[in-house]
Amino acid sequence: MTEAQTGSGAVLEAKEYLKGVMEGRPSAFLGPYARQIAGLYDRIVNRTAFRYDEAKDPLLALDESRSAADEAAYQRYLRRLAEAARDGGEEDVWRT
Repeated sequence: MTEAQTGSGAVLEAKEYLKGVMEGRPSAFLGPYARQIAGLYDRIVNRTAFRYDEAKDPLLALDESRSAADEAAYQRYLRRLAEAARDGGEEDVWRT
């Protein structure tokens, strides 16, 4: 075989260097927690969409221990919060 068929000395050296690097690289991580990590990742990726039911929100229900004034203040807070969310957060929710 000629040098053109086998490659030059520099090519052969590079090939050997690459072979050494590939043999020395670490294997894939398969530690004791790999199965748990894969399971958690699967749960996150395949979880159901978030759903909110206003009727079941305990903070929106009038608590008997809360006064009418407290309820009115809370409802004002909710309105300001909703407005801020609608405005993209540009308005300051905490302004009085």
